[in-house]
Amino acid sequence: MLVEVKVPGVGESIESGILVEWLKGEGELIRSDTPLFTLETDKVTLTVNSTHTGWLMRKAKAGDEVRIGQVIAVIDTSAEKGPPMVVPTAPAQEPGAPISAPAGMPQLIEKLGAGATSPAVRRLLEENMLDASDIPGSGRDGRITRGDVLEHLKRRKEEEEEETVRTISVDSIQRQARKPISPIRARIAERLIQSISSTAQLTTFVEADLTNLVAAREKGKRAFEETYGVPLTFMPFFVKAVVEGLRAVRSLATFMAEDELVENNYFDIGIAVSAEHGLVVPVLRDADRKDLPQIQLDIASLAEKVREKKISLDELQGGVFTITNAGSYGGLFGTPLLNPPQSGVLGIYVIEERPKVVKGVIEIRNLCYLALTYDHRVVDGKDAGMFLKTVSAFIEKQAAHLLEV
Repeated sequence: MLVEVKVPGVGESIESGILVEWLKGEGELIRSDTPLFTLETDKVTLTVNSTHTGWLMRKAKAGDEVRIGQVIAVIDTSAEKGPPMVVPTAPAQEPGAPISAPAGMPQLIEKLGAGATSPAVRRLLEENMLDASDIPGSGRDGRITRGDVLEHLKRRKEEEEEETVRTISVDSIQRQARKPISPIRARIAERLIQSISSTAQLTTFVEADLTNLVAAREKGKRAFEETYGVPLTFMPFFVKAVVEGLRAVRSLATFMAEDELVENNYFDIGIAVSAEHGLVVPVLRDADRKDLPQIQLDIASLAEKVREKKISLDELQGGVFTITNAGSYGGLFGTPLLNPPQSGVLGIYVIEERPKVVKGVIEIRNLCYLALTYDHRVVDGKDAGMFLKTVSAFIEKQAAHLLEV
């Protein structure tokens, strides 16, 4: 039986990605649940495993932009009924009749021994337009291995990067350096434009006083880390505050789908995490049912998975609302962009000491700006103001008490 290998979905509004690398060669026998290829989108890079055992027949090459649902390979599962084909590694032989591979597997591209390389290596050479004579082989009898080719590609990339950044010459200084836009950067740009053009985005701001929360966190963070094994950040407090805000203002848990408004009656909150190519938004499930320590543990786990590129597809889908903390990078003020199809995103900015008038007296308080960007087609200005009032009131008056429970 021939089983199609399709590009999996990787979250709302992501339509394509880059097939970065095949981890198994053309015609190779692969096992179910073994890593098959690496896919990179503007939000996440992940390794996709094979779902079947069989011989691999690839229909797309490394570096291709592929669409979600596109068939990029076929697996011949007849391999489950017999042993894998063994490619002889004997010295070159005289030309003879073509050798037929087992059922469903493509015939060998070249006659045995003609290239002194495996079909997978030859395919890798062809995909990258490399001359085998330029690559020293480390395999048996000087044969070129897949590792030799990948090492050659790595060195070539490093040399190209060095050439790009070399701006000083003997006679003059190069004032500009140009390099092509990567497919992923182009996709990020496209999605940002799409976010703005497909929604009516408006941002409202408030200033929140975190003085009590800062003091409570400072007092309890050491004991928290000793107990739970992870640092205590401000994010779980804001998750709790956002849940209260969504309970009070249901329109921010609603999104527009063609001619309908879809209201979500659950509280899965997206948490923006910095990754190699930008922000990734894994989803914290059922935030309303979790206490502060569990929220912090889950956030730490999701962030680690993002950094190690082990985040699953399910963990990137289904968010109702998003929180992004630009303050962790020193941002004082900003307007976050919506993560469609969601109708709201809360931006948290740097917490810093500033003067504030309290009951007629100037005091130094821990203040930060909160920015709510919302889809004005779904959310009215009054609702946006009520949401921010609920969130800031929770942060100022209730959040610190969560550490006392």
